[in-house]
Amino acid sequence: ALVERVEPRLVRGFEILDADHHLIHDAIDELAEMLESHYLANPLGDVTFALLTDWKDAPTETLPEDQRLLDHAQARIDALAEQYDHGGVRRFFLLHRRRLWNPSEGAWMGWERKRGKLTELNKLLRGHAGTSFVPTGPTPPEGIRYVVTLDSDTRLPRDTVSALVGKMQHPVNRPVHREDGVVIRGYGIMQPRVTPSLTTGAEASVFQRIFSANRGLDPYVFTVSDLYQDLLDEGSFTGKGIYDVDAFERALEGRLTENTILSHDLLEGSLARAALVTDVEVVEDFPIRYATEASRQHRWTRGDWQLLPMIVAPGNGLSGLARFKMIDNLRRSLVTPSWVAASTMTRAVKAVTTYRGRDPRDFALIAFGIVLSFAASPDVAQRIGLDTFHFVERHAMFIIPAIAVMIGISFLEDRQVRRVALVVLLGSMALMVATLFFGVEVKGSRRWVRLAGVSIQPSE
Repeated sequence: ALVERVEPRLVRGFEILDADHHLIHDAIDELAEMLESHYLANPLGDVTFALLTDWKDAPTETLPEDQRLLDHAQARIDALAEQYDHGGVRRFFLLHRRRLWNPSEGAWMGWERKRGKLTELNKLLRGHAGTSFVPTGPTPPEGIRYVVTLDSDTRLPRDTVSALVGKMQHPVNRPVHREDGVVIRGYGIMQPRVTPSLTTGAEASVFQRIFSANRGLDPYVFTVSDLYQDLLDEGSFTGKGIYDVDAFERALEGRLTENTILSHDLLEGSLARAALVTDVEVVEDFPIRYATEASRQHRWTRGDWQLLPMIVAPGNGLSGLARFKMIDNLRRSLVTPSWVAASTMTRAVKAVTTYRGRDPRDFALIAFGIVLSFAASPDVAQRIGLDTFHFVERHAMFIIPAIAVMIGISFLEDRQVRRVALVVLLGSMALMVATLFFGVEVKGSRRWVRLAGVSIQPSE
């Protein structure tokens, strides 16, 4: 049986700016200015604008600077609401969530991060109690039907909201559900084309100029046409677009378990059925630094692999096309590491077979260990609160010269290596003894010796 949604008499739009880098003083001013520019570019229609924010993760429920930052954010939003007052109709709102304890992460944080924000926002718009939003003044009006969600680095061109609402309102595009809530005709979500911003000005970098341009086959920055949409009438949601509040909630209700889904956009687009709208675009800032882009790709890849249980689980509402998209994302995530591993192992095997006919498995194991070391380091750093590439940079400082030394030694004759082997062994043993008297203690263990400003661990 098919259940078709009932149309409300009043159509209202709601544009939210998701502050994914938490509240800090400078970011608040930047976000308020971005929200104002969104309004000035889209002043027509019954559209409300809101800033949706969380605190940063913390070891305690509150931090000393929390209230000061929240007061500053509220003051900026209130100033916008007063400046652009429409005969007593408020257009700007601040929606901020308190921290909740997450035993899985071992921290106080916003519930389910961005996915939790949208879930609780939808409940708030439908008048449900029990959300984690804190009192920040007036709340959005009732009757909001559509929500346009954008990240903090996304710009909204002129009249984009009205164009997206118009497409959602078209009778052909209105969502039709099965009894379990999954949209099977029409669309509950529409994804506009995402275009990288121009790489001009003092803040632009060489990395940004090379990789942000619309060239190649990158599905994220070159979505002018999409094979899935063209052939199968269904696109992929990437987290920036418009959705029908009721259709969205009905499709996802009770389907996702807490602390299991990081990459939720594709999943939401599959259940609520997403369309790619190529004649409407939003502009997104491309990362300036390689480390930022690598961290973003790592986050996306980690989220894609977290969907693996959803791919194989039966009866969760996902179609064959949705599962194929998820599998294709997993395949794409393996392309780059496969290139690196294949290139490294090929060169290692060539070096081994060239020099003295040594066993290729030796170099293969070395290459495999290096790849695993770099792959695990970002996750470890994030878990203990350090910069994502803290350990990667430290490992590279030693691995690069170590590989150079290894290659240099491979040119030596065996008898030459044996001549110095005893000297190296005795020197290492002397350093281990020296550790007992001159060693540096780290985390309760004395294992390091500092020579000429370089820390050496003789036991290694």
